[in-house]
Amino acid sequence: MRKSEILSLKWSQIRGGFIYLTKTKTDESRQVPINDQLKRLFDDVRRKQGTKTDYVFRYERASKKENGHKVVKLVVDNNPMLDVKHSFTNAMRKAGIEDFRFHDLRHTFESHYW
Repeated sequence: MRKSEILSLKWSQIRGGFIYLTKTKTDESRQVPINDQLKRLFDDVRRKQGTKTDYVFRYERASKKENGHKVVKLVVDNNPMLDVKHSFTNAMRKAGIEDFRFHDLRHTFESHYW
């Protein structure tokens, strides 16, 4: 899947062992198979999220101050994520991986799936 398809993924698109995509770069619908491990991961994430949002990947931010006191309050935004550049770059740096782009994940999946 392309990054935009992943970040805008809705729970309603995941069913029957597939992710159903209708808004694609080529304007052609397609289905992406998911394995049991990914299905379990989605199930776990959904259980933890509850039904607060339509989107699988969403913004969460903590409100840190209230009346001058430190208070952590989780705010969930029901909008799709737009980018993960900062998080992805940090993850690659921490893992010691160089010269790897988010789009490379798409090619890696394609190579290993078939």
